[in-house]
Amino acid sequence: MGERDLFNRVAVAGVCIYAAGMALGFVDYSFTSPHYFFVRLGWLLLILYGAFLWSQRAEAVRWSPLIVLGQSSLIVYWVHIEIVYGKVFRDFSQSLEISNAAMHVLWVVPLMVLMAMLASGRQIQRRIQPVVSDIAEIAWRMLPMTAGSDSGK
Repeated sequence: MGERDLFNRVAVAGVCIYAAGMALGFVDYSFTSPHYFFVRLGWLLLILYGAFLWSQRAEAVRWSPLIVLGQSSLIVYWVHIEIVYGKVFRDFSQSLEISNAAMHVLWVVPLMVLMAMLASGRQIQRRIQPVVSDIAEIAWRMLPMTAGSDSGK
């Protein structure tokens, strides 16, 4: 049995476990409910299968955020724990609504990928330099031309 077969079985198991959790029905939805456990386990297995498929793409050979995060998982875990539970963001502890928390994910995830790239010793300059150059060129075009312009001042 190959790796792909294993993850195909993981996906099938995820769907079956999720369906079993839903078949149990909404009981109490506490942390001890079988419904809660099976639904969460089913989602976890499906996310694992999705991560496997993402890592198997042809483009993943060059670069993949999942591989970079996996290679630097300890520092990513430590920093995210500091962000979520640390002293700096203590005032936000369990006070954000789901929409605000989702908006914060938009800056935390790229920050974690960038930090993982730096921590894993990847040559970040080679990957970011074209993007920075494009942004700088666009910003330069948007600036008003004051120095050396024909405004007569």
